[in-house]
Amino acid sequence: MLSNKNIVLIENLKKYPKFLFVGLDYPEFKSKPRIQNDNFYDSLRKGLFEYGLDRNNFNKNKWNPFKNYIKSGNTVVIKPNYVLDINREGTIDSLITNTAYIKFIIDYSIIALKGKGKIIVCDAPLQSCNFEKLVKQQKIDKLLDLYKKNYPKIKFELLDLRKTIFEKKDFDISQKKNEGDKAGYYLINIKENSFLEDITKLEDSFRVTNYNPDLMHKHHQKGTHEYLVSKTILDADIVFNVPKLKTHIKAGLTGALKNFIGMNGHKEYLPHHRFGSAKENGDQYINNNFFKKRYSFLADYFYRNYDKLSKIKRKSIVFMLSSLFVLGKITSKDKILDGGWSGNDTIWRTILDLNNILYFYNTKTKKFEKKQKREVFTIVDGLICGEDNGPLRPKDKFCGVTIIGENPILIDATIAKIMGYNLKKIKQVNDGYYDKRSKLVPNKLKTIFDEEIIILNKNKEIKKLKEIKSRDFIIPEYWRDAKE
Repeated sequence: MLSNKNIVLIENLKKYPKFLFVGLDYPEFKSKPRIQNDNFYDSLRKGLFEYGLDRNNFNKNKWNPFKNYIKSGNTVVIKPNYVLDINREGTIDSLITNTAYIKFIIDYSIIALKGKGKIIVCDAPLQSCNFEKLVKQQKIDKLLDLYKKNYPKIKFELLDLRKTIFEKKDFDISQKKNEGDKAGYYLINIKENSFLEDITKLEDSFRVTNYNPDLMHKHHQKGTHEYLVSKTILDADIVFNVPKLKTHIKAGLTGALKNFIGMNGHKEYLPHHRFGSAKENGDQYINNNFFKKRYSFLADYFYRNYDKLSKIKRKSIVFMLSSLFVLGKITSKDKILDGGWSGNDTIWRTILDLNNILYFYNTKTKKFEKKQKREVFTIVDGLICGEDNGPLRPKDKFCGVTIIGENPILIDATIAKIMGYNLKKIKQVNDGYYDKRSKLVPNKLKTIFDEEIIILNKNKEIKKLKEIKSRDFIIPEYWRDAKE
């Protein structure tokens, strides 16, 4: 459950393992054939032990680290970061969650389920992501097929939670419907409890790239803030959050908190920025610019009228948008267009809304509970991280770390320190810790910097957050003013 329990920062990881389809020689596993123990598993196992999970049985055949979270017959959901299937600046390893982390969680979930239950891997990637290509690339389909064969009484599923898919080809954008969550979605209106309510006088300006702004306005206006959240995730007995540690041009970083943007079925429920320049009460870009403004107006027209436009007209508008996009970047002091800077005052609010829903919203009473409603456990993939223009075009940065824990605010605060950010500039962390509307840190200290972190390397150390050293990440260009 959420608490100020120390999170664990593992620092000695060397590489992603290549043993996806064989068992490991640890006493708690009975699968064959086996291979020798591995640095990756050694480190993560030790991390669970130091976090206090079934310590008395560690290195015994009855070790069951998830026994307090999972019972026989439960539904286990694993939420990776499956944003896109291609990285144009680095490798896929700095872009998405590596399958080794998913295997690790499944292996120990199987022990806790005792032969009966359900394990579901799911995410809502970017609308242009080729999900089938990503799945084959990461071999997650073959891994789940192997588990299905070996554990016939446990149901394994892989779900693409998106309701809409985009395809762009030859200056045309085609929009297709997708099945999404087979269990359906909860339409959740958190009304005045939303962090967005503070800026509802600007509700007409809420935007998310590549979507009809009229639909956004329908779901986010004064007194109304609606999200379309996966039933599979909210109905689970436990959700394992497995984000990729990387930079983010709109939110500064992506980690435990940001990863749950992907539990929403339709992007038009997710305000990412506000129309216009900072001087116009927007946060889409900093400085006024003729071409950027024309681009924004034309993009709104395109997505408002998409179904009415002929293919030829769609192509011509997409060509004009591409031209205006380039002209806007050439003629402006800043190269920002869709909220990719430290002055984005919108997306952090959406992030905290979704996390409050995940942890505390009761879908039956349609109200927030004082006590945590569902279990969430986070294991961050920080072995190969993403720096510079994340989350979609990050460059590879080897860090060799994993972060384990239950409190997403403290996890993301640790990520921010590793990247070299000033925590006060990362609003979802700062406001998530201090704002009274945030329910995510029940027992706050006077300052977040005094929270303690367990660090595992050759030795075990306990350090305060303020003592965590930066790994000198290249952070996004328009977040440089947010450096420590």
